[in-house]
Amino acid sequence: MLLAPSLARLPAESNLAGETPPSRARPLFAVKVMAGFPSPAEDYAEGVLDLNVYLVADPGATSFVTVPDDALHDRGIRAGDILIVHRGLPPKAGDLVWAELDGQTLLRELRRQGARYWLCAHHPDFPPLYPRDGQELRIRGVVTAMVRALYPSTGHCPLPSYWP
Repeated sequence: MLLAPSLARLPAESNLAGETPPSRARPLFAVKVMAGFPSPAEDYAEGVLDLNVYLVADPGATSFVTVPDDALHDRGIRAGDILIVHRGLPPKAGDLVWAELDGQTLLRELRRQGARYWLCAHHPDFPPLYPRDGQELRIRGVVTAMVRALYPSTGHCPLPSYWP
């Protein structure tokens, strides 16, 4: 198992090749529940929100990862959700991580007891993974946010090529 005082991390290679994603800012409304009559300014936007700016702190060290299974179901994460992963953050116990264990890529919660780390799923069908001596556990990044479409779009819109 490859673990030092800090967990082994894969390098945060740049995935933008110097490009900045185009702004997709949209109106941001602060919705308030009124006890009286509706406000005439109800449709007034209080600002704009660009989800790239809001959710992606470091574009060169950020990846979007589609959740392949329900291993994190009890953490509210479902198959098909998109996780935003920062490859430059130091992982710590309790973080959801994008990990590799002997070449197998996994999305799990990182757990620690003493000097020993393991990966914990949040679904009864996925047992915890305890690296054995000689196994290599690498952390590719720390999950910082999740995106879930509640109402599917009418067409498939793939992510632009500058996002891996």
